[in-house]
Amino acid sequence: MKKSELDAMNAILAYASGACMFVSQKHIDVAQTALNRLSNADRKTIPPPMAACETYGASINMKPDQIESFYDHFESNGWKVSGKSPMKCWKSAMRNWKKNSINFSNDSREAAFSERQDNARKLSQARVAASRAEENENIATAEERAAALARMRTNLKKGRK
Repeated sequence: MKKSELDAMNAILAYASGACMFVSQKHIDVAQTALNRLSNADRKTIPPPMAACETYGASINMKPDQIESFYDHFESNGWKVSGKSPMKCWKSAMRNWKKNSINFSNDSREAAFSERQDNARKLSQARVAASRAEENENIATAEERAAALARMRTNLKKGRK
């Protein structure tokens, strides 16, 4: 931390404790910039320690196995996003991991598999029904032809008499 930043922090602490009557806007701005820089440094430390991932993951209600999967995945690919670009903020990556884990959980896979099975069964049933309808149509057509032939024979027999 720079000397000017330390001076600004000390001035703010003195004001907060009642040791001085006012703090200049410049001191406030310098202290705020220093605090932002420090908090961003923590946010952007890549790779983060596993303990930091566990703490942050718990704060956003991630399960321990999700946190471990997140850490192992990015540790194995060099903390790169999509295997190409260096990660800029591991906390936002962790939030995205949590959000997308719903799509990759076993429950959703099982539900998708079950849905595919249901769709396949319905398609098979529809094909069988269509085939039966076609067979019934062919039978009706054959019956109509047979009846037409019988009428023709009857007419021919009547015509001979």
